Amino acid sequence: MKKIFIDFTIVSGIILLLFFTFLQVNYIGIFEKLMQRAKVEERLGDFIWESVKISDTEVENAELNSAINKIKDRICEANQINGNRIKIYIVYNSEVNAFALPNHQMVIYSGLITDCDTPEELAGVMSHEIAHMELKHVMKKLSKEMGITMLAIMIGGNGGIAFMKEIARTISSTAYSRNYEREADTKAVEYLENANIDPSFFSVFLNKLTNGELLPSQLYWLSTHPDSEERANSILKLKKKNSYPPNPIFTHEEWLKIKEMAEFEEIEETDSLR
Repeated sequence: MKKIFIDFTIVSGIILLLFFTFLQVNYIGIFEKLMQRAKVEERLGDFIWESVKISDTEVENAELNSAINKIKDRICEANQINGNRIKIYIVYNSEVNAFALPNHQMVIYSGLITDCDTPEELAGVMSHEIAHMELKHVMKKLSKEMGITMLAIMIGGNGGIAFMKEIARTISSTAYSRNYEREADTKAVEYLENANIDPSFFSVFLNKLTNGELLPSQLYWLSTHPDSEERANSILKLKKKNSYPPNPIFTHEEWLKIKEMAEFEEIEETDSLR
């Protein structure tokens, strides 16, 4: 009887030891390494962009694309971010929206460009999305909402069009957690100030979303980035500088021309579909 008790104690101890050993294994970390080796994030980004293009047509206006990339370059250069790896796609869509994809890709709707009264407002939105990229929020969000198992399918290349569409929907139309939004806002303010862009313009944009200045159908970015009024006030509190060197991204006349290009291209695309 004593021997049985000793054997039982030993076996139980081994089971408990194995259990606690397994608890110490960072399975998420292991999965992330597997995804890196399989270039899953790169593949996800490309596949999702292809899915977006099914419903929205990409803007092919070189001058407009160059202007938007100028904003990106100013933000990235001032913050030691490799801007070359950030690919921006502009699509024809009247909704006010922009969202980050895996693998440092960003989609900007033409409606967002035409709605921003200044290029600094757009810079605020872009800084926020770049922050999501740099803080790795995009893949964390997908892992949480789609599930690690579903994302693991991509390692074998068996995603499928339906799966890609669901991921695109998750990326573009569901909100980040409040914690992620706070982190992205804080980092965006830092990016803007380093680039000598007053974050107050970003606050103005957020307030504009909550003050009923847009049609309900245009408030896409608001639905995916809730609590805009609270965040607008927080951004002003995060500011560290009281003044900024007079170095506008574009002159008022230049910005009006850029907005007109976006409006014209959008109308032209609509006409071509008739």
